[in-house]
Amino acid sequence: MSESRLEKVLIIDDSADYRKLIHLFISKLLPDLEVIEHDPVEQGVPDENFKWGDYDVLLLDFDLSIPGVTGLDILQKNYKRPEFPATIMLTGAGTEEVALRAMKTGIFKYQSKQSLTKDKLKQFIVHAHEAKKEERVRQQELTQQNQAFNKEIFYEKLRMASENPDAERVLIVVRPDNTDQLEKNIGVIGRDNLISFIAKKCFEVFKLGKCNPNITRISETAIAIQIDFPDSWFTLEHNMQGLCKHLTKTSFRFADQAHDYRISIGILKLGEFIASPQQLIEIASEAAKKASHDNANSYHIWKDDDVFEAATEGAAATQPATDEKQADTASQEKQRLENELTQAKAEMQARLKAETAARKRLEEEKRAEEDARQRRESELKAEAEARAKAQLEAEMQAAKDTREKLEAELKAISEAKQKAEVEMQALQLARSKLEKEIKGMQSSTPQPVAVKNAANSSAATPATDTAKSKTAEEKQASAPSKEPAPVSAPGAAAAAPESAKTGTVVEESNPEVVNQAETTSGDIEANIKKSLAENRIIQTYQPVISMTDDGHEADHEIYQTGLLSYDEETNVNDQLNDLSTLSAELQQALNQFMLRQIFARITESGVDKTPYRFIINVTESWFTNIALFQWLQKILTQTKKYNPGKAIMINVPLPLYKQHEKRAAALINTLHKSHHFQVALSEIKNVEDIATSCKTVFAKLIITDIESLKSLSSKLAPGQEANKDEDAEKITLLQFLKSNGIRIATKGIEDATLLTDAITAGTDYAIGSFVGETQESLTESTSLESFELT
Repeated sequence: MSESRLEKVLIIDDSADYRKLIHLFISKLLPDLEVIEHDPVEQGVPDENFKWGDYDVLLLDFDLSIPGVTGLDILQKNYKRPEFPATIMLTGAGTEEVALRAMKTGIFKYQSKQSLTKDKLKQFIVHAHEAKKEERVRQQELTQQNQAFNKEIFYEKLRMASENPDAERVLIVVRPDNTDQLEKNIGVIGRDNLISFIAKKCFEVFKLGKCNPNITRISETAIAIQIDFPDSWFTLEHNMQGLCKHLTKTSFRFADQAHDYRISIGILKLGEFIASPQQLIEIASEAAKKASHDNANSYHIWKDDDVFEAATEGAAATQPATDEKQADTASQEKQRLENELTQAKAEMQARLKAETAARKRLEEEKRAEEDARQRRESELKAEAEARAKAQLEAEMQAAKDTREKLEAELKAISEAKQKAEVEMQALQLARSKLEKEIKGMQSSTPQPVAVKNAANSSAATPATDTAKSKTAEEKQASAPSKEPAPVSAPGAAAAAPESAKTGTVVEESNPEVVNQAETTSGDIEANIKKSLAENRIIQTYQPVISMTDDGHEADHEIYQTGLLSYDEETNVNDQLNDLSTLSAELQQALNQFMLRQIFARITESGVDKTPYRFIINVTESWFTNIALFQWLQKILTQTKKYNPGKAIMINVPLPLYKQHEKRAAALINTLHKSHHFQVALSEIKNVEDIATSCKTVFAKLIITDIESLKSLSSKLAPGQEANKDEDAEKITLLQFLKSNGIRIATKGIEDATLLTDAITAGTDYAIGSFVGETQESLTESTSLESFELT
């Protein structure tokens, strides 16, 4: 398939008649095109091995008549592939338009089948192919830029070059002079913008030279660049002269004012020293120091005789220039110094080699210690699991025995109860028979006899009472059988301590495991601090996609910010996803890092021009550490002209707000009223209080999950419950919030079903991997995320 010519079209639709109709149209309108039909029901949904690159344009049906699979699922799964063709989605229902428009997955056109005409079909196919070609060219340029400013690639290439004596690469360190004065004049954000400005201008120069530049920031006031070594040293110097001239002619503006600056460039040919990446950067930085002696943009290439030159100049300075008699002595002294410095150079190289060997040995020892630690952790974990399992089995067996014993007791009690009931029935029958006999005797005998019988009956009373007493005793003895609860209660009471004991044993922490967990937590914080110090943490952006078409925030793209580390320890990134578990000191450092990135981006072009809105998650250090607030106030003062608060939304968890209500209210009130920060509210457990909570924190956005969203759309607004008028239109809580200007963002959208449910329930925004995966940089951004400051 040719990249420039339109040759082949693929139709995926479950209707054979419709496929044939479209095939016929295309054959008449574009006779040179080859049309391929694919029946998803008969041939199956395209899998991982499907050759999308064979086609220039895809006509994709939304409803494929396959349970759980739509055309949207196929698109979401494959659209990021570079070879995926330009796509025109067709639908018969037309109810998915809002979702598809929000997807931003590169669909050229969304078209209802009922309104599709021959002319539209031809126009869509031709224009979709052209748009896809332009997109691929643009994406290639963006990929080149992203790779050029990728920290991980930079350090990996520098590491490889540091171990290769034949490396044909050059390391360049660029830094502005008089940084203290610059920071005093334009503040820390202005200084950060200057560093970004210099980096981009260097990229423009080296990109034109096709020398594969890789750029990163190595400190707050310096950048490092790697390029391919040109054909000669003369060409390298010519390129450096061109870079100095380009930066001299380019004006740096901040806060609508032009600011003068001067830069120094240090250059080191890689391969001349076998040293660590950090040592190579230090050597290039030393070369930049030498260049800073000039009063204009200048450079210095590190050479073998640099040390000799510095030492010789120092020695020469001690000699009187006019003393001709000591010329020979000075010459001899110079020669001696050169010999000593030659020896010093050899010693330095030997020391560097020794340090390299020692570093490798230390790394191997560290790896061995790490392996031993991991083995110990595994052993401790296995031992703990074995003990817990044995204890659990013993407790389960004891519980089983207790249960069987109780069942046996209950069975015995039940049998005794049945026996007592039979005896009671027999006694009642005997008593009834005796009463009948006495009654019959009384009715059949004369009065005297009756009196006598009465006396006899009276005399027989003790026996009768004795029988009654016996019956009562038997009845009392059988009483427990009528109410087994008192019997089972002691058993339950006895079982309760055993159950409590079981819970205690299972949950009780092994001291060794606790110590190990504390050590691991400390290691994680140490790793995060190390990554932060080595510029290996970058900011990430999770798209917040609009689900409505009412123009709200139409001119801005919204992103939820996060952090990503290039550290190989995966648990570091797990920890960065939830900063609440970190120490207050580390929380503050990470919060300052994220805020500085955002401020630098906003002030780069001015808040009125930035196309973005950024959501920043609030942590506990915002409300407990006054130093963070003071730092933020200082930065806001420096960038007051840009009014950056309009582009920032702070996401406040409601439980955290209530925990620090007084300080939180003061902070939010200041940021909202004085600096125009917007506020989002999240982690709302009780939707009944949501209206009051939003008013308390000035929230204009609620971030929730799909279940809470459904509750909002089903519950009535405040005051509606008291309205007894059955004919009156009821207003839901969701409608009430929206009428007060509060928008809803639903998180956790991971598939098409959840997206459809969220849209149906009435969400305004969607957050999740299905609608937009987390990005390490912003599309078409002029800022360099992976380059920016730690």
